[in-house]
Amino acid sequence: MQWHSLFMPAPWRFGEQALGPNHPDIAWSLTGLGLLCADPAEAEPLYRRALAIREEALGPDDPAVAMSLNNIANLYEDRGRYSEAETLYTRALAIWEKAHGLEHPTVAFSLTNLAILYQDQGRYTEAEPLSLRSLAIREKVLGPDHPHVAMSLNVLALMYAAQGCYAEAEALHTRALTIREKALGPDRPYVAESLNNLADLYRLQGRYVEAEPFGQARSGDSREGARTGSSRGCGEPEQSSQTSTAAKVVSQRRSHCSSVRCRFERRAWARSSIDERHARNAARSTREKMTRT
Repeated sequence: MQWHSLFMPAPWRFGEQALGPNHPDIAWSLTGLGLLCADPAEAEPLYRRALAIREEALGPDDPAVAMSLNNIANLYEDRGRYSEAETLYTRALAIWEKAHGLEHPTVAFSLTNLAILYQDQGRYTEAEPLSLRSLAIREKVLGPDHPHVAMSLNVLALMYAAQGCYAEAEALHTRALTIREKALGPDRPYVAESLNNLADLYRLQGRYVEAEPFGQARSGDSREGARTGSSRGCGEPEQSSQTSTAAKVVSQRRSHCSSVRCRFERRAWARSSIDERHARNAARSTREKMTRT
């Protein structure tokens, strides 16, 4: 028996008995359980069933369908199934654009997910315009000092650092840090993340004195391998250090970008569940008023 069968058995059975196995509310429960799964092999059938329920009950172009597509794409990307993930991310983006318009924050999140997928494969030419568009949406809709803008800046900075564009990456990381310190305060985890990003960027260039205020340099860093950068042009890494530098940045980028997707999914699931409950309560109240009159 799988662990999630024991985790929430009573509400699950009550929901299926009361609503039926193919009710949209069951899809929300399936999504929630999938988010809790540590093993992608356990999460995938839950997401797949949620997708099937939503497509049948809500139609193929409903935003909830896009969320299920996005969840499955996340799993595929983490398992290196990039082509399948790209198909699902692209379909999810099209649904959200149709439902919300081209300049909605949810569209910005979807663009970021697709951009990260391309970055993970080294497809920077395709990733950059998506990341820039996501940043532009957030700046316009949320304002230039919103924490989500800092998230887009981080994704872009990590992409530029992976290509040896250190000056561009530093400017973006610095702006992200400023936004987070102003919006969240100096002692929040997101601020620490930006400080770590800047410190790692300095270490990659051998700028250990500048990295020191952000934390101790890793004992495994190679000064010779990191002796590149402050005067090097974008896209012109030295051959002796290109491999080690790219490996470090890619590892950092994948870890950060995975957390970006994870946080979005949890927020989106919770927000959509709340919105759906509000809609049901409003409809129930309307029906009660009509009955009384």
